[in-house]
Amino acid sequence: MSSSGCYEVYVVCGGSCFHQSHVILRSLWIEAIGLRHVSGEIDYERLNYSHFFTNYLEKKVGDYDDFIERLERICSVIFSYTFLLFLLFLSTLVYLFVLTLPFLIGDRFGIDIVGNIFFIFLVLAYILLGLIVFFDFITLGSIKKVKDNFISKIYFPIYWFFSTVTLNFLYRPLIYNFIDDKYTRKMFFMSIPYVVFVALEIGSSRIILILTFHRIHR
Repeated sequence: MSSSGCYEVYVVCGGSCFHQSHVILRSLWIEAIGLRHVSGEIDYERLNYSHFFTNYLEKKVGDYDDFIERLERICSVIFSYTFLLFLLFLSTLVYLFVLTLPFLIGDRFGIDIVGNIFFIFLVLAYILLGLIVFFDFITLGSIKKVKDNFISKIYFPIYWFFSTVTLNFLYRPLIYNFIDDKYTRKMFFMSIPYVVFVALEIGSSRIILILTFHRIHR
């Protein structure tokens, strides 16, 4: 299987797993709500268990309404997380597309981009600055937390540029809402290896393709 085929499988499998998990848990949530309207709350006394098991179930199982609320929270988080993975993947695609754009334009108009120092400088600056923004992203805004206004004013145009290029501004509220909670913040960190792996797969395959195409048409 080719490199591009590999990352497509990983993306589809990852998104499908979370989607199926959401469908199953959401179905369980709907069933739980329907049963709640029929039978009401759990009456542990009517089960006529021993005092030991009654206390155990009251502590471990708890109220039925709390169970429904936990299911609702889990379903909402999984759905948001799945959509967030898709958006991060989309931003990665856009970032890499902009990276390869000069090479595509050069091949279209017969410009030797690989041998042009100016374009190589722009490409390297784009990669370096993108890595800086990515570092700030995965560290939950470590650069934005610096209190020195001079650094903030220097970093802001870089941050604004890549936020626009990667379409990050479209789902920025979702990210901030995700990372300000301890529970969802852990899921955010779990998504970083996934995004990095997919980005490396896509980036390496595209760079090899461009260099191969350039050598053939030299």
